[in-house]
Amino acid sequence: MAGLTNRGKKLILDMAFRAQNEPTNYYVHLFTSSAIITADTDTFGDLSNEASGGGYGEATLVRGTTKFDALSEDNGNAATATVTITNYPQLNIGDKVTLKAAPAPTVGIDFTVATDGSGWDPGSSNNAAATALATLVNANANFSASADSAVVTITQSASGAAGNTAITLADTGTAGMSKTDFTGGGGNGRGEVQLVDVSWTASGGSIVARYAVLTDDAGGSGGHADNNVIAYWDLGSDKTAGSGGVFTLSNFAIRINES
Repeated sequence: MAGLTNRGKKLILDMAFRAQNEPTNYYVHLFTSSAIITADTDTFGDLSNEASGGGYGEATLVRGTTKFDALSEDNGNAATATVTITNYPQLNIGDKVTLKAAPAPTVGIDFTVATDGSGWDPGSSNNAAATALATLVNANANFSASADSAVVTITQSASGAAGNTAITLADTGTAGMSKTDFTGGGGNGRGEVQLVDVSWTASGGSIVARYAVLTDDAGGSGGHADNNVIAYWDLGSDKTAGSGGVFTLSNFAIRINES
């Protein structure tokens, strides 16, 4: 497991909205596999089994864009689907394509065949019917659509797994169209800040660690029992840098997302 602690989430909200508890420095500590670190860990004083030997000591990261050098956001993936026009003369008045949007995945949105200008006019070919359907779907803010020959590709406007909905075809008589349901929607979006690489050169012994922990400076100095634990990372197993070797944390990031 890895991520923000609950204390870290609280403090980020406190800093962002209440302008409280803004630290000057953060500290990165290493811990062995004997340590117990969870999202409920509050302070440095709650922890034991910090790495020792090999010249190890906590690393200091000054708050700012130098040590936290990359900020990004990811909006997640939007689901896509297709409707293929297979036999346009068999698209009868009243036939329809029903889509469901990610923000309301139980509510059907109908696109109905009509030749009086009130709906979907199939025209005079499979390709024309596909183009007309794509134009109609595009006019709905919940979707975007494009036609390639007789295939209409439809994408949910909102990302996330809620958009992985089924398409319903009302296709009377001989089938005039086919479909593949919405798939590929995932993720809830996130914001991410990346730390610069943090390294220790082992000297006179080995550095052995499985976990990395980020604390603030609430106690006034690195390693103070009152420092808040903001985030933690699990390296999977104890990693070792022998004397003269370098122990490096690379591409570590803190992410905020809603589940």
